[in-house]
Amino acid sequence: MSATGGPAGPTDGPMSATRSRVLAGLVACWLVVALATGGAVAGVAADVGYQDANTACSSDEATSEFSLLLLLQNGDVIGPGDTVALYPGTEARVVFCGGSGEEPAGDAWTLADAEELSIEGSGDYHYTVRTGDVAFEGDIATFEEQRQGVEGPTLTIVTPQRTTLSYLDDPVTLRFVAGSDDDGPIAAELSAYNRSLTGAADLRSTLSEAADSSSPTSADVNVTAASETRREVNATGEDLSAALFLAAQDGTAGAAQGFVRHEAHHERTLATLDASVDRYLAAAKAEARTARLTAIGALLGSFLLFGAVGGGVGNWIAKRDLESIRRERRRRSSVEYGWSDLKKAFAIAALGVIVGTVLSVLLGSTLLEVLL
Repeated sequence: MSATGGPAGPTDGPMSATRSRVLAGLVACWLVVALATGGAVAGVAADVGYQDANTACSSDEATSEFSLLLLLQNGDVIGPGDTVALYPGTEARVVFCGGSGEEPAGDAWTLADAEELSIEGSGDYHYTVRTGDVAFEGDIATFEEQRQGVEGPTLTIVTPQRTTLSYLDDPVTLRFVAGSDDDGPIAAELSAYNRSLTGAADLRSTLSEAADSSSPTSADVNVTAASETRREVNATGEDLSAALFLAAQDGTAGAAQGFVRHEAHHERTLATLDASVDRYLAAAKAEARTARLTAIGALLGSFLLFGAVGGGVGNWIAKRDLESIRRERRRRSSVEYGWSDLKKAFAIAALGVIVGTVLSVLLGSTLLEVLL
């Protein structure tokens, strides 16, 4: 991997972060509204209080002369002709409305204790019940023991499927109602994101080992693969955010909380991955800088060494020739000393420099590669 290369981040990084914060804010606002108004599945609704029996019997839900009403903790009233799906273990209240309004529980009417709808307690005009952990679909009027011709809402007890965002530091479990062939509202996106997180963890480990090694630039780090891993983490994280947002809109329990925590986790994951890349690049650049300085020193040293050797040999030859000429001039005064007599010494000195350069290239070609 080149010391100057590195995974390129997504071009929409800042806008993506801004969009994530906006979506998180929208979901938070939506969650407040959802908790205030209740969801489609009563088992996930917030406990904002039951309606009282008199108000419920005065509502449009009391459609028959003898109506059995189901009151939910989010304030909803479910009457004859309506169908409600509840999770096992959901608490609710049952109220009986006669011709003149609510009627006393236990006197004018009695509710049977059953496996599907067990009695938890009672008040003056209601029974507190809890749905059982059994499959059931039917009119709750069948549980009333004293009156004939009573009509009530249809109750369906549904076993929720669960999907856990286990990659979070504080995992969030989503509950949803689905058919037997449904893997859940975020199954595909969650699986893809988990795979990308595994790839990101492997990349961080590789980068950490390379940064701590003696030669980061020689480590098995692929620029293209690292960039692809970063893009995949970002893309699958955004897809999961969108899926969680839609699931929250559909009233899936835990989806709103999961969306907010996922957004925070996703930003931390990208930041951690980028920090690992930056740390590796810093180590690789430091190694390259040290290698350049070493290469320059080695080449200059070679020039100086072989230049000095060539110059020394040339100087020795020049001295020898001068001494020979001096002796010759003692015999004949016509003997001259000029440039032609120094050519040999200069040639040997130049040859020493050239040899030094050639040997430096042959013995240390990688040094030139570093310099270039």
